[in-house]
Amino acid sequence: MHFHQNLLLVLVFGFLMACQSGSEQANPPAPQPKETRVQPSAPPVEAPKQAAPGGDSKVLAKINGQPITDAEITERVKDRLAKVETQIYEIKKTGLDDMIEERLLESEAASKKMSVDNLLEKEVDKKVEEPTESEIDGFYSIYKKRLKNKPLSEVKDQLIKQIKDNKKASLYSKYIAQLKKGAKVEVFMTRPRAQVSVDDDPSQGNPKGPITIIEFSDFQCPFCKKTRPTIQQILDTYKGKINYVFRDFPLSFHKQARKAAEAANCANEQDKYWEYNSKLWENQGDLEPEKLKEYAKALGLNEKKFTTCLDSGKYAEEIDKDIADGSKAGVSGTPAYFINGIFVSGAQPFDKFQEIIDEELASQ
Repeated sequence: MHFHQNLLLVLVFGFLMACQSGSEQANPPAPQPKETRVQPSAPPVEAPKQAAPGGDSKVLAKINGQPITDAEITERVKDRLAKVETQIYEIKKTGLDDMIEERLLESEAASKKMSVDNLLEKEVDKKVEEPTESEIDGFYSIYKKRLKNKPLSEVKDQLIKQIKDNKKASLYSKYIAQLKKGAKVEVFMTRPRAQVSVDDDPSQGNPKGPITIIEFSDFQCPFCKKTRPTIQQILDTYKGKINYVFRDFPLSFHKQARKAAEAANCANEQDKYWEYNSKLWENQGDLEPEKLKEYAKALGLNEKKFTTCLDSGKYAEEIDKDIADGSKAGVSGTPAYFINGIFVSGAQPFDKFQEIIDEELASQ
């Protein structure tokens, strides 16, 4: 009985829950139950290191006797390697967690002189309670649209199974966490990091906080908008510990995103960046230049100064710099985040950020 395979699928879908340069995932899958993970031991946080491997002097090709080395190729493709390194880490970490759980269960089962299946039946399966009518109704109301508005009577058995599976996953997580407390589990895997500058971009929270989160975002990306409550939850939960930085990464197929990013920078000149940032998310479907000026007026900005700034393209180069820095770090879609240099792709739930933030704080 293992749940990490489901979590791996969630991870893979997570990378798709972003506005990508070429396609958009319109219907993200229903959330799967989460479980407690082993928190890896990590060295004190230092300046972020480049995620791409350094390569070596191995000769991969020769042209008229002149060698092309592995190190040269690695340097050339390091931007693309950064994201792949993160994916490899996540896959290996999932495998490591699975193996740790298996060995903990085998050890516990042996101590009780029973099989692992019998142990899990006793400690997990038999403790799963039948869902109440209230739970079923609540679950139905949440997922009614995804169930194509089918009547409750038609999908009730399906919902009961899903609720019980969720409860089973939760009980399993708690039991594994209990076994970990009674064992000496040491994990030495460390997450790959990219070197990403905060530049001089707008920030919230504590500039000297131990955790720096850099977001590369696009004002027309629906998944970027979806993460606004998550970002606020992070800032509220870790108050005083987070330096949150917003950098622009308008995608080429979002025709209004670049000008919207420029407009936000113009609002920043009048100390209204975050108010204007929120206004853009609220009006994501209407970001024509004239509307951008209306939003500035509604927020009480100096209209003439704002219009001159926006029409002149004053911040076009600033946007280009953000895009270049993001691309260099491996960003190809939005939203993309770097937590102390650790890459997180797509509209991930709060739990995903929490896992990494807690690891970083614990390691300091």
